[in-house]
Amino acid sequence: MSLKLALLVLAAVICTVYATGSSSSGLSYSYIANRPCYVKRISYGSHDSESAYIYNGDDVTYTCNSGYQIKGSAKVQCRSFGRFSAPSCVKIPGCSRPSNSHFPVGMQYSPSKPRYNTYEKLWLSCVDGYSLKVRSSSDESIRCLPSGKFENVRAYCVPKCRALGDLENGSFDLDKDKYDVGDEVTYECDAGYELEGESVLTCLKSGKFDHDKPECIPELCPTPATIDNGFFNDEQDNYPVSTEITYGCDQGFELVGTSDLRCEIGGVWSDDFPFCEEILCATIPIDNGSFDPDQDSVVVGQDVTYECDEGFVLDGEKTLVCQAYGQFDEEAPECVPIRCEFPGEIDNGSTDSENDLYDVGQTVTYSCDKGYDLDGEATLTCQNDGKFTPDKPECNPIVCPSPVEPKNGRIKGKRTTYRPNNKIWFFCDAGFELEGKKDLTCLSSGNWNSEFPTCVPSGCPHPTAPSNGYITGTKPSYKAGDKIWFKCNAGFSLVGKKDFTCLKNNIWNGKFPICKEIPSGCKAPPGVKYASYWPRRSSYSVGASVTYKCYRNYVLIGSDDITCGNGGSWAPGSQKCVRTTSCFGRCYKYVKGARCDCDIGCKSRGTCCRDFYGICH
Repeated sequence: MSLKLALLVLAAVICTVYATGSSSSGLSYSYIANRPCYVKRISYGSHDSESAYIYNGDDVTYTCNSGYQIKGSAKVQCRSFGRFSAPSCVKIPGCSRPSNSHFPVGMQYSPSKPRYNTYEKLWLSCVDGYSLKVRSSSDESIRCLPSGKFENVRAYCVPKCRALGDLENGSFDLDKDKYDVGDEVTYECDAGYELEGESVLTCLKSGKFDHDKPECIPELCPTPATIDNGFFNDEQDNYPVSTEITYGCDQGFELVGTSDLRCEIGGVWSDDFPFCEEILCATIPIDNGSFDPDQDSVVVGQDVTYECDEGFVLDGEKTLVCQAYGQFDEEAPECVPIRCEFPGEIDNGSTDSENDLYDVGQTVTYSCDKGYDLDGEATLTCQNDGKFTPDKPECNPIVCPSPVEPKNGRIKGKRTTYRPNNKIWFFCDAGFELEGKKDLTCLSSGNWNSEFPTCVPSGCPHPTAPSNGYITGTKPSYKAGDKIWFKCNAGFSLVGKKDFTCLKNNIWNGKFPICKEIPSGCKAPPGVKYASYWPRRSSYSVGASVTYKCYRNYVLIGSDDITCGNGGSWAPGSQKCVRTTSCFGRCYKYVKGARCDCDIGCKSRGTCCRDFYGICH
């Protein structure tokens, strides 16, 4: 059917509607007058309507792409009989912002804005590290042409050479952050160092110097001489100026010459290398005795052993050792006539004599004070070797053995040692009672007057709170019928029985529970058919929320948002998406705040859904 014929038919229908109140096809005048408008698309632009159709009185706003402007009204309203007139987008005169590819490397321009007028200029410059090169001053800018494009760039940017940094142990003559093409830098080293590399570097057009930066390496001294029976510290691969070394000798040798040497400028050592000589100790003869080995001297570390003739005894060290400084570690001993020295007094006791010296065969007798007992022989005799035998005895106090603290109990009156007449008292912890004598006394025989008592249970044992938990209903002691309850701290759950009762046989009626940590956070939320959620992650922390959204033509029943709670559970639940084949899901019966119906009577009540004619009719 041609457009002209369609318009004639439409006009006839409208006239019939005006005359009769209805069309020949059964459509009412109200329906035709309020039919929806098709939202047209426009070239180089877009509109803000989410639907392809809008209804009488609704409006749509059009916008144009960058470089275009609206021709006509930007906001268009749907009028009666589906009348709708969309605007168009026309190109704006001038140039848009040029792309970076329009300019050579290192170049920038100003001003920077989205649009430029015809013949407006962009002024060219180079970024830091480059310098602008032009043939004439006119090359310093480009213009926006009537064609809507900028002129070609005729200038270019030449890179500068970056500073190579300080020269360690040296210096250079031209210090800049950036160097122009042709700049020369001359390097030289401090005293004691020599230059390795080129001394003069030139900046090239490539933005790099013609050679790498040189280095100042130290002047070196020859490797120090190795000496027999000696050494020097700080051995290394090379020895630069100012290096110091110290020579030393092995045990039994001494250094001849200077021990400390230094590498001087010019690569020479400050003195000749030393050498090591062996150290000897001269032996010392004694009267009424001899020594071994029988020679005039010995080397460092060698022993000399002395012994006396018969009837004499050594006074001093028997063995002397030659030391690194050429002397023995002790003075030479003497051989004196054999006599026994007084063996000494004893604590808490006495002797029958206290002479300084005793002849062979003489005796010394010991006895103990009251309250002490002699440990060893009472009488000692002076022997031919100048010593008393047997060993000197000791007087030990008469003491009772240390008491053993009872399990589940304690002792009062404890001390380091227990002498005769000392007393101790025994007590039991809550829930236990004493079996045996309560107080004991240390006797003069060194024994207690009774066996140590024990603590036996007087009820159920005291319960121990679980790790990360606690107990309610605790008491100092527990008798048959007493109850306790176990609980866990926040973030932990009880594994096992919660409440316990003390039985008549003094045991609890079960095994105590433990507190297990509740996992923190949640896994992915439950999926809802015909819906997606956001944000999507593999795990979520406590307190995190996700939002469900149904697919097109579906509506969500239940809460949009759910939250991760303690224990790894999501709440609230029971979400589902139902298909919107009618006004179901958008009527007041199903969605809070909705005020629409979708039945035959909604037309007379004026409560039809907004899209009633498009979906329900």
